[in-house]
Amino acid sequence: MKSPAEVAIMRQAGQLADAAMTRVIDMVQAGVRECDIAAAIYHQQISGTPEFGGDYPCCPPDLCIGERSIAPHAAWTDDPLPESTVVNLELNGCRHRYQVNLARTIVVGQPLPAFLNLSEIAVEALNAGLEAVRPGRTCSEVDGDFRKALARHGIEKSLASVIRPASGSLRPRANARRAFARATKPCSSPAWCST
Repeated sequence: MKSPAEVAIMRQAGQLADAAMTRVIDMVQAGVRECDIAAAIYHQQISGTPEFGGDYPCCPPDLCIGERSIAPHAAWTDDPLPESTVVNLELNGCRHRYQVNLARTIVVGQPLPAFLNLSEIAVEALNAGLEAVRPGRTCSEVDGDFRKALARHGIEKSLASVIRPASGSLRPRANARRAFARATKPCSSPAWCST
């Protein structure tokens, strides 16, 4: 459980994440270099808001663009954004070392019909997972509802989504192993249940 003071700091971290994401959304367009987007994120994360500044986050922003949009935790390049692409962005707001993550998908140009269809399926599955969150349910039960919604459309989400390439091989991330180990514990509060 977080104290009221910690929750207040986390709300400020959330405001920092919102400010950084808003800045990116405002600047993303064809021709903007990926590295300039990353630089704007870092600047906004640390300069913060007029009321308070931010700290450096524990990890870099993930800029998964174009063909790299399906890769987890992709880094940026110095390439300019093309006329039509997908930008999957995950960043953090950090205040007094408390971090809040925020992820968004930004479309440059006209999205492909297949992308629009997949985004509708993803929203449906996320809503199914969120509706399943309640005290007493296990994380694996919530995850099961999320996966069932995907399966209705012929999509299977596998453990591969929590595995990353490392030196040419696939190895589970440490936090993925921990999350899996906790998956059978009941949720004590809706705020602590997540997939």
